[in-house]
Amino acid sequence: MIILAVLGITGKSQNAQVHHINVIDFNVVKVENEVEISWATGMAEATNYFQVEKSTDGEEFKTVAIVMGPDPTKTACDCYWYRDKISTKTKAVYYRLKHIDTNGGAELSRIKMITLN
Repeated sequence: MIILAVLGITGKSQNAQVHHINVIDFNVVKVENEVEISWATGMAEATNYFQVEKSTDGEEFKTVAIVMGPDPTKTACDCYWYRDKISTKTKAVYYRLKHIDTNGGAELSRIKMITLN
């Protein structure tokens, strides 16, 4: 499920334990005039949501989507995706994921770059 509103992140409690997430199979692929960002996790139980972040210079990132974590009432899904529309003027785009855990802690993934021309 994708929510297109940007949510603010509150600071985590000093006593809160950060749940580390193992992001695997993090891929960015051009599909026509969009980039498909897909990933899987090795452990989804501590996931609140992911912020998909985008940059054109690899330095300044902006959130382009919020992808919710698994529904705790259903069988956990550890596969996620988002499709981002791209400008024809853009030559390269950088993506990263910000994992927000159930305690409010945040962890960044590695950066993936895709060339578009």
